[in-house]
Parts: sequence; structure tokens; C-alpha cells
Amino acid sequence: MSELKPPQKIYLQDYCEDYLSDGNTTWCDDKQNDDDIEYILQSEYDALHAENEKLKEALKTIANITGVLHVSYIAKYAQQALKEVKEC
Repeated sequence: MSELKPPQKIYLQDYCEDYLSDGNTTWCDDKQNDDDIEYILQSEYDALHAENEKLKEALKTIANITGVLHVSYIAKYAQQALKEVKEC
């Protein structure tokens, strides 16, 4: 028997603030309407958040050296930062 895996993302349909009393809110793993709300797995969110933090740190590093070093050094550090992000 194969193990079932949850969908990578789901969409809430017919969402309303008082969804518990209304009972019309449902979900699907495909977007049905323009106003559907997308949700992703917590693990996917955590991975994206970590990647975003690394990118912010890389940009801070690049920003800190722009006034001090020659442009070729900036390119070198940018390439290094991109390599580090890709390794995640």
C-alpha cells in the first residue's frame, strides 16, 4: 500500500469570516475561482522563509561592500551568495 501525501497547496473556496456558522467554506487542491485563498504546507513555507532570509543576508552583504570595493568584487560576492542560496 502506497503512502498518501498531502497536496503541496490547497485553495479555500467560498471563504467568509464566519465560516463556522455558515458552513459553505470548502477547499480543493485546484484553484476554482479568482477569490480562492491559496495555502501551502508549513514545511514549504519554512523552506521558502529560510531561503528568503539567506537572500536578504546576501543582499545586505552586497550593499555593505558597494561603497568600498570595485564592481568586480560585487559581482564575485553576488555569485557566491547565489551559489549559497541554490545549495539550500
